[in-house]
Amino acid sequence: MRLLYRNSNLINTGNEKLNMINEILSRDLDILKLSKSISLNVRVFLKPEKLLSLMTDDIDNILYRQQLSKDIYENEILYNELIRIYQKLTGLQEISKDMTQASKKEITNYIKVIKWLELFCEIVSDFIGLFEKCADIISAESLKKLKMNIEEIYSSEEFIIINKNIKLLSKDVHKLNSIKLGVNFNEYFEPISVNCLEINNFYYYPKKMADIVRNEKKIRGIGKLKYHPAGKMKQGDIRYDEMRAQTVVIDTTKMQRFLSCEINIGYIKAIDSFIKSLNFNNRGIIKKFILEKTESIVELIDDLGFFLGGIKMIKQLNEKGMPVCLPEIVEKERKIYEVENLYNCYLPFILNNPSENIVSNDIVLNDSSGFSILNGPNKGGKTTLIQGMCLSIILFQLGLYAPCSKAIISPADMILTHYQKEETGDKTGRLAIEAESIKMIFSNATKNSMIILNEPYVSTSPAEGMYLILSTLKAVRELGCRGMLVTHYHKLNDKVEEENTSAKDKISFLNMGIDSSVGNTRRTYELKKGRGEVKSFAMDILREYAPELLD
Repeated sequence: MRLLYRNSNLINTGNEKLNMINEILSRDLDILKLSKSISLNVRVFLKPEKLLSLMTDDIDNILYRQQLSKDIYENEILYNELIRIYQKLTGLQEISKDMTQASKKEITNYIKVIKWLELFCEIVSDFIGLFEKCADIISAESLKKLKMNIEEIYSSEEFIIINKNIKLLSKDVHKLNSIKLGVNFNEYFEPISVNCLEINNFYYYPKKMADIVRNEKKIRGIGKLKYHPAGKMKQGDIRYDEMRAQTVVIDTTKMQRFLSCEINIGYIKAIDSFIKSLNFNNRGIIKKFILEKTESIVELIDDLGFFLGGIKMIKQLNEKGMPVCLPEIVEKERKIYEVENLYNCYLPFILNNPSENIVSNDIVLNDSSGFSILNGPNKGGKTTLIQGMCLSIILFQLGLYAPCSKAIISPADMILTHYQKEETGDKTGRLAIEAESIKMIFSNATKNSMIILNEPYVSTSPAEGMYLILSTLKAVRELGCRGMLVTHYHKLNDKVEEENTSAKDKISFLNMGIDSSVGNTRRTYELKKGRGEVKSFAMDILREYAPELLD
């Protein structure tokens, strides 16, 4: 039962190359923040690379996820009920780990078996109640499939048997008042076997459950119970009658005294005995059913946790006054990225009054001009903008809401980023590191990729840097992919404009606004079309952070 994938063929098993790309993307965009933001518990979150591996460029599968996101986001009852079930699922997961590992062996921790069966039945019943309560508001295909699967389990003969018996059994597990055991002796009045006949005055059909263990040929009381399976039982034998036992019984305490028992026959062993009477291990059909169905339900944890955590983040953005939307999906070949009121989704969590202090922007990249050069002042918001742009695509291709008021997006097969990196200390220069990074990008990019180049080739002279960037832009034109280049090489724009006159794929210009009207320069963080200012206003940064350097 999967909520993230329409069919198993779409599950991304990952490969070495994609893992390397995701590792770079994770570092450049600080995806750890996103991972924590969309986790229900910040102490337990998806690793950034794992989160990125959940992205899909399959349009049908994105739509499949969007339907579920919409149902959960718009219906508070559904959201809260799923949170409650999710919490129980995490408990079931912990118990089922031991049970699954013991699937080919005899299961001996019967207290865990009780809790396991109890939680399993509760979760299935809770899902049934949820689907009845939310029948009119569920439209997502994934939830409808889940409903069918849960109903199939709920109506199965195996579940009915288990659910009926566990309700009776769990009552005694939680409220133990009395245990009655029967002990068999040999002709020398030595205890040789023991049966648990009655718990809380409820009688069940006793079977030989244990031999008495001798230690160094001396009787040490009843001691360790060694279970001997009684053989296969018929389905009708799984019963729990309320008929009082007619057998003569021995009080546990008196029996211990009589046998000078050094080992307490207590709660655990008595309940173990009772579960053994159900013959769980030898009823292969029941055991197999529970193991298989538990595994399929536990599968929901990752998917359900992902969606609930993602919607939690979207709700938080909404509560902070920020817009969100489910992007309209268009074909990959159209290479469209058109958004209105885009903002970086990290900002609302670190700024006061985000709806008043965050500047949102519109961006248009399409098949006529899919690649742009972004200029602007130092500390003018360029890196924040491209980070927000990439995050919106990631959230979109995860099937979640995007941080903007409206969006039309073609899925990208890859997001490839190049940011400045520190020297490694192994005699590899910064320029060599940059060249290797950009080579990797164009070795993997396709026409459907999104390429983000953040100030490449600043580790060499401006003349050489411009030459290398122009070569890079030539590769971009040949690919015809979408993306953005952030640079302070303003003279580069003249050459690009010149090449635009004869090139089929145009490269457009964008700039981050600066207001110089009052004498002082002020960053507006507004994205504007065109080349903008031809300087980076670095002196402003020095005046603010290191004025002594200007003396």
